Order: sequence, then structure tokens, then C-alpha cells
Amino acid sequence: MWDHRHSGERYPTWVTINAVQSGSGVAGHYVAVCSDISVIKQTEQELDRLAHYDILTALPNRLLFRRRLVQDIGTATPETFCALMLLDIDGFKGVNDSYGHQVGDRLLREIADRLLGAVRSRDTVARLGGDEFAVILTGLTRRDTVVEAASRIIKDMQLPFQLDDIVVHVSVSIGIACCPEDGADEVVLTRNADAAMYAAKEGGRNTYRFYQFEMTRAVRERLLMEQRMRHGLEAGHFEVWFQPRVDLRSGQIIGAEGLVRWRDPDHGLVSPAAFIPLAERSPLIFKLGRTVIEQVIGHAARWHALGLPFGKLSMNVATPQIERGNLIGELRDLLAGVEVPRHMLEIEVTESLFMADADRAKRTLTEIRELGLSVAIDDFGTGYSSLAYLKTLPVDHLKIDRAFVKDLPEQASDGAIVRAILTMSQSMGFQVTAEGIETAAQVEFLAAAGCACGQGFLFHKPMPAREFETLLRRMMPAPAPVPFAITGTLAPGQG
Repeated sequence: MWDHRHSGERYPTWVTINAVQSGSGVAGHYVAVCSDISVIKQTEQELDRLAHYDILTALPNRLLFRRRLVQDIGTATPETFCALMLLDIDGFKGVNDSYGHQVGDRLLREIADRLLGAVRSRDTVARLGGDEFAVILTGLTRRDTVVEAASRIIKDMQLPFQLDDIVVHVSVSIGIACCPEDGADEVVLTRNADAAMYAAKEGGRNTYRFYQFEMTRAVRERLLMEQRMRHGLEAGHFEVWFQPRVDLRSGQIIGAEGLVRWRDPDHGLVSPAAFIPLAERSPLIFKLGRTVIEQVIGHAARWHALGLPFGKLSMNVATPQIERGNLIGELRDLLAGVEVPRHMLEIEVTESLFMADADRAKRTLTEIRELGLSVAIDDFGTGYSSLAYLKTLPVDHLKIDRAFVKDLPEQASDGAIVRAILTMSQSMGFQVTAEGIETAAQVEFLAAAGCACGQGFLFHKPMPAREFETLLRRMMPAPAPVPFAITGTLAPGQG
């Protein structure tokens, strides 16, 4: 119900009314208990906004972009078509590395404003992540309109960006695919626009390219990477490293997250950013996922047998493993006969799991809980954040994404979001871990806001299992000294 404060301000309240009955059973009085739920409602609205819009630029995020692209593809015809532009900012990494993330973030906001000014109001401008943007042009009747828009964007991006006393210069590479000519669904159209963008970057950057059938170089490189991954999985080149989680007040290790690493004999350690997205788009994710789970459970069993205090080990599970794999069967198989308490193991999923089939996700997570494992939502706040699923899903643990932690305590909006998540989590009984902690000031802010656990480079970087085991051994208390004793019988007179 809506109520009013003395100032006249309206606010939402949760009202519970109970009848007070007399001895004869007649309700003569009523007792109403009112609870102010303003904070909860504000949190829900904020999380709903985060689900569909990029927190930095306020542009539609990947989820909303995909929905609009599907909608525009559905209305496209050869006479009135739509065009997808994928944009990569040339030189952004150099600005970020030279001037820091704060300047980089301001540059991204300025870029977003210029992109909005370069297209029509009915077109969509979205930020997909990092320095990747997308533009959907709709209701087109001729290609010249696309060329004009791409040229206008390139011209606008060439103008210098004045960021306080810093002037930076960047450019943009644009890949263009038209629907239905270059693809009749969002997957094909996006893939072909990506291939065209790669061609634009290869062509010297600061230009655009329309998709052409022969743009298959990037596809061939991905196929070669898949072949190397397949061989690496068969040869045992993938291993799990561990990044500890700590108690923010004591600094004590209370668990660790298992992270997959690829030690290629020819290329050394391959960045996860290079192979995990590829794996998630191919059947390799099932073999890779089973490898991670198998190694985490194996290490847990060994360390438990040795009495090492590892706390709780978590393992990341990709959305395809739940949507199309046999995750529950694999867990039962790998846990069979393993003497490690199930509560010491945790499955981490991302919010994207709930976008396609929330009911299936709920059933799977319930089965995971029935096996005795806990469930965590990783990168919370960057995907489909909604109280609607949080209140029904079997979730134990939320991990606040580093995007909200990195600018604490200076960034007030990030601080407000973190406090809102912590308030909500406390009321719903969730454990919370803040990811990406790098400074003591971040620890101080998080601890004061009520966050108990943290993870980040300030405490420990991800490390091979052997190094983590060494760290655990150092944490074990020293054995108590054994008292020296003599046994035997004294002869008379020797006492």
C-alpha cells in the first residue's frame, strides 16, 4: 500500500493486518503492522535498470541490444532492410593504459554521446562491453543511408576528445552486415558484421567494411584455435588455478575460486579471454567444463584428506553446460566415492543462465543443492538482475562484479549500488563476496557497508594448485609439543 509521511511524501509500505477476536469469536479490533519497503523497491528498480542498460554509458546493454536486433530482423524485407554495425574503438586501450580507467570511462561516455548524435532517434546504439559498440539502423531502403551513417560516425570520432585538461584522439573501425542479405537471424548477422569489422581493422582501421562472403580469415583462425583446444583437452594441457576468497576483517582465507588455465606447449599460457568465449560457442565447453569440475573435486578430496583448511572451493559452470549438457549426471559421477563434505563445494553460474529458460535453470540449481553443493551467482549486477528470480531460486551466495568495486569509494553511484545489493542480500539471507578488490580503501568501504568476504589482487592473485596448497600448509597451526615422559618401575630406595 502507499502511505504518506508527515511531510506529505508518499512511500510504499507492506501492511499486515490481524483481527483481534473476543471470547465469543467476534472481531472487534484490528492490529496493523506497517513496514517501510522504500529501499527494497528502489533496489528492485535499480537492478531492473541494470539488467537492460549499461551502467557506464546508459546505453542499452547486450541483452537489450539482442532483443531489439531480433525484433528488427523480424520486420526486415528486401525492400526495407536493417543494418547492423559493430564498432571497435581504435586506440582506446592506449588511452586506458596511459591515463587510467577513470579517463577511459569518461571517454566511453563521450563516445556514446557522439554515436547517439550521429544516428536517427529510431535507431539503436548499444554498448556490448569494453570498447565495443553496436548500432542497428532500421527501415532502410538504400545502402547509401548506411554509408552516410558510417561516414558520419567515423568523422565524429576523428574529432579530439577534451577530457578536462587531457586531449585524446581515437578512431573507429566499423563492420556492417545487412539483413536479410547477409543473414536472416541475429547469430549469423552478428558473426558476419564481426568478420567485416575484423576486415576494417586489417584494412588500416578508421574505416568501415561491408560484409563479403570471402571475409573468412577470422573464422579460419577460430577454427584453428578450436583444433588446438581439442588437442589440449585430450593431452591434459588445461589446469585449474585457485584465487583465494578472504574474510575482509581478518584476512583469513575462507575459500577459493577455481579458474581454468591453458598451458599450451607451443604458445605458453593462453589468456582465458582468448579461449573461453570460443569454447562457450562450441561443443568444447562440455569437455572443458567437465575437466574443471573433475580437477576441483580432485584437489578438494586431496586437501581434505591432508586436513588442509581450504574452506569452500567453487567451480564456474557456463550456461551451455546447464542448457544443453548433462551437468547433474556429471556431478553425481565425479562425486561418487569422493570423501569430501559436499558443503565444501560450490557451483558458480552467471546471470545469463536465467535469460533463456529460467524454469530449467531453477530445476538444475535445485538439483545441485540436493546434491549438497551450494550455488553462487557470479558477476552479480551485470546481467539479468531481478528480485523476481532471486526470491525463488535456490541461491546461497552473490558475488558483486568488479565493475562496481573498482571505483570505490570515490564513485558515489557504485557505492549506492553496492550498499543496495548488501542490504537486499542481508534481508534475503545471502552470503556476499566482493570481487576485484585492489586497494585498502575498497576493503574499508566494503567492510563498513557490511560485506564480509572479498576476492582480488590486493589479497591473492590466481595461483596454480601446488602454490595454493603451499599457502594452505602455512595456514595450518603448528603441532603442539609432545611432553617428554619416562616409563618404568623404580626399585625400593630409588624414589
